[in-house]
Amino acid sequence: MHLNRSSRETDLHNDLQDDHCACDAHHDATARARRNMAAEADVVRAAEMFKAMGDPSRLRILAALAAVDGEELCVCAICDLLDVSQSAVSHQLRHLRNLRLVKARRQGKWMFYSLDDDHVRTLMAQGLCHAAHGCGPQGGTRNVSGSVPPSSATPEPSTPPEE
Repeated sequence: MHLNRSSRETDLHNDLQDDHCACDAHHDATARARRNMAAEADVVRAAEMFKAMGDPSRLRILAALAAVDGEELCVCAICDLLDVSQSAVSHQLRHLRNLRLVKARRQGKWMFYSLDDDHVRTLMAQGLCHAAHGCGPQGGTRNVSGSVPPSSATPEPSTPPEE
């Protein structure tokens, strides 16, 4: 069965087939997005990283490592901080290491872990700050443990009384 389309409907149909967008407002932005989008392989790797960070146990490990500001923690210290067994922590650390979120250093029979780089530290700080909605001028700057450092705390703005 053949549908009779008006000229406008035909133009709209052709636009949808060509650009997958019916409006004329965003062609420049769409072209810019197409040029600047990340490569598919990078998107897949980032999704795996965010998936790993989506697990509360792993996120607690990353938060503990971020809280020591570049220093290392041994596995037993992480176990103590999180009140989790050594085997559970080691399993999660192995997964985080495979994704290059943490790095390990062996000293004798002990393993020491730290965040892989400043990118991970930034992701942690931003994610936890966003979760607490404490970023920005209204809420002060939160550290990765979630507390507000006294030097950066911003007082609540006072509201004038209603008349």
